[in-house]
Amino acid sequence: MQQFYKPSGKVSALVLIYAPLTFLILIPATSLLHGIVLFHAPGSLFSLTATIACVVFIATKCADWYISNAKIRNNWVAVISALLATVLFCLLSVIFYCMCPETTWTIDGFFYLLNPSNLYSAAKPVITDKYEVSVRTLVLFTISGRMLYIILIVEALLAFLFIAVGFHTQAGIPFDEKNNRWVKEIVKNFTFIKSSEAFKESLQNHDISVLAELNELQDINTDYSKFEFFKMTDCCYISVGNYRKTGEKKDGSPKYKEEEVCKYLMISNEAAQKLLPKQSFDGNKEDSREDSARKRRLKKYYR
Repeated sequence: MQQFYKPSGKVSALVLIYAPLTFLILIPATSLLHGIVLFHAPGSLFSLTATIACVVFIATKCADWYISNAKIRNNWVAVISALLATVLFCLLSVIFYCMCPETTWTIDGFFYLLNPSNLYSAAKPVITDKYEVSVRTLVLFTISGRMLYIILIVEALLAFLFIAVGFHTQAGIPFDEKNNRWVKEIVKNFTFIKSSEAFKESLQNHDISVLAELNELQDINTDYSKFEFFKMTDCCYISVGNYRKTGEKKDGSPKYKEEEVCKYLMISNEAAQKLLPKQSFDGNKEDSREDSARKRRLKKYYR
């Protein structure tokens, strides 16, 4: 039996509902907002900030909403979805940007932006070999000509890498195939693990005695370890990280350096019960990711 969680590779039929909602409504709406902001931005630095914000939004919120609701557990489908999202976002952002000079900010102007024929007219100089188009890109200047396309391609590749990580990460979260649901994540903080490699090897060898050395922490002001529990029907997966205090932030709160101990390591339910309160462990039977974990971010920050 595999010791680490591996996605099943399955995709729910719900993807037929959530794919159109994501790629025909959510991504274009983000691109529309992005194009408008780029056109009216007071400076290039503001444009850069807006672009990064949109990419982060797609890689986190959009990815979580689409992957979780469509129940996608296939890494290739997730990456292809990320590629489609990137292409749509980058292309539509440029098209909407080019349409802004012809748009009046009224109801009629809004429908002008959504008219397919107008979209094609604005897209034509971008997707053909006419290089007179000038677009403010992610970089801190406005550029036109052939160099524009080179820069746009580089920027699109960078955006794709970030978005692909987001989609891939969401698809790799443990899914309970028997109950057809995402499992609830339970986070607990414990005392610092002195030897992370020995701890990991012990759990891989089904030696749960190392768990008895851990004590749960309520207030954190020193080194600690963070456990993320994902309870399945017949087992439990855990992700563990060590956090070593390295100093203090400007506001006086502790600053930590993270070290990954293990990610989605399988342990028995008996072992998990040694670290979890019974009510939290049993409550997992009724909760699902759709109810409690849609707010998951690509990167979580704990104090």
